Amino acid sequence: MVKKVLGLDLGSNSLGWALLEETNGSASSVIDIGSRIFTKAVEDKVPTPKNVKRRDMRLGRRVIQRRSRRKQRMLNYLVSLKLLPSELQGDTQPEIILNELGDPYDLRAKGLDSQLTAYEFGRILLHFVARRGFLSTKRQVAGDLIDDPDTIVFLSELDDKPTKDKEEGAFKADIGEVRAAINESEARTLGEYLSRVNYFVRFDDN
Repeated sequence: MVKKVLGLDLGSNSLGWALLEETNGSASSVIDIGSRIFTKAVEDKVPTPKNVKRRDMRLGRRVIQRRSRRKQRMLNYLVSLKLLPSELQGDTQPEIILNELGDPYDLRAKGLDSQLTAYEFGRILLHFVARRGFLSTKRQVAGDLIDDPDTIVFLSELDDKPTKDKEEGAFKADIGEVRAAINESEARTLGEYLSRVNYFVRFDDN
């Protein structure tokens, strides 16, 4: 009895194959044979999978989109409570109206000693939503997309990095420096301290 048998050799960067003719349970002849070599699925200079860069870019886009939606929901809610002007809803450039309400850092300092208007208080709350979290790559991503499959993979890879403790130590050191600066300036809160920082070095995303 003659039959054909296909043999495959599957590797990470190659595929080998052979089509044999078998007679009475033994290979009698080779019909065809060959192999295909694929480009390595890692970067040239480092053993990092090439899809990591695409995944991180996709993850970054999702973080931005989710934060934008969260801020818009908060804005609509504050408007419904009459803590922000109704003109903000549907406005393509809400930062113009928001900036007219005052600088959020200055308002946070003002609120320590004076009563704020409803709109000023709403301005601060919206700013908290936009500036929530802190610049720790791992926790910043986790706080926005912890349920995202890409995030789960991203965080698991970070846990395996030997630099984890160094990064955490550097972050805690930064916190200590900010706390010391607040105490030195005799500010009562972080908001009051930031209101005293040179305006041109502050980053405000409304």
